[in-house]
Amino acid sequence: QMCIRDSINPYGSYDFIHHSTQNKRGVGILIKKNSLFTVLASARDRDENCLLLRLKKEGNPREFILGSIYGPNRVEPHFFVELRTLVQTLGNAPAFIGGDWNCTYSTQHVRNNPDVINMQSLPNKRHSELLDSLCNDLSLCDPFRVKFPNIKEYTFTPSDITKKNRSRLDFFIIPKDMVQNVTDCSISVGLQNKLFDHKAIHLSLRLPVKKNTI
Repeated sequence: QMCIRDSINPYGSYDFIHHSTQNKRGVGILIKKNSLFTVLASARDRDENCLLLRLKKEGNPREFILGSIYGPNRVEPHFFVELRTLVQTLGNAPAFIGGDWNCTYSTQHVRNNPDVINMQSLPNKRHSELLDSLCNDLSLCDPFRVKFPNIKEYTFTPSDITKKNRSRLDFFIIPKDMVQNVTDCSISVGLQNKLFDHKAIHLSLRLPVKKNTI
């Protein structure tokens, strides 16, 4: 189902594909109507943590998977089992998946982990390990960390100003062989509004046109 409130989208410029039935959870993807993308198929998990779309853009025969996720705060291994299954359900196409993972991409010890600072332990070490396994099996990676291996930037800052811990919990994972096509991968300087406690993340890339073979 595609719908979006007029107060947010007064000119009807976007289609909103969502997976949410309650206020506390859910994910969604906005697609600009004049972007010439067509949704070929969709896949959703049972806990409203994952939404994957198989897309195609007019003029480019290459299809790809775009995913929005909201990682559980607790240790829930089935989240990664379902995510893997959803990607495979949508077929053989490059997958670009982003959102709030509620874990770090790096599995290094907290003392050396570039994705956290001023923390005694990783936010959800088990999930970082499961994510690492998923990326290895599906040949995915975090383009931010590939392009900027030593930069320390964070997406989550506690609302309590006395707390000094920071972490990078929001990021994309994309096919390793697509990193060369990334033109921008960055984190917003500040929060978009007072309702959020996570910074926005940005990913731009040029999808190569699939060449026809004879």
